[in-house]
Amino acid sequence: MKHDSTFQDGIHASLKAMHKMLVAATEETHAACGHIARNEQNMAIGTVMVVEDLLAQATILYQAVIAMHRCRL
Repeated sequence: MKHDSTFQDGIHASLKAMHKMLVAATEETHAACGHIARNEQNMAIGTVMVVEDLLAQATILYQAVIAMHRCRL
């Protein structure tokens, strides 16, 4: 039987996507810190609000990675 790398490929792609999302969340948080340091509170909050969505998406990918890891097909 030929080795099936479907789950490994899926895990790899998901981890790469998670990494991009978490880097973006970090960059947005850093930008928000700059805004708050300049007393731009509204801009800081507006900037950091996208982090919630990025973290939610990264969490879903994390759950998918764990599910693929645990799958015994």
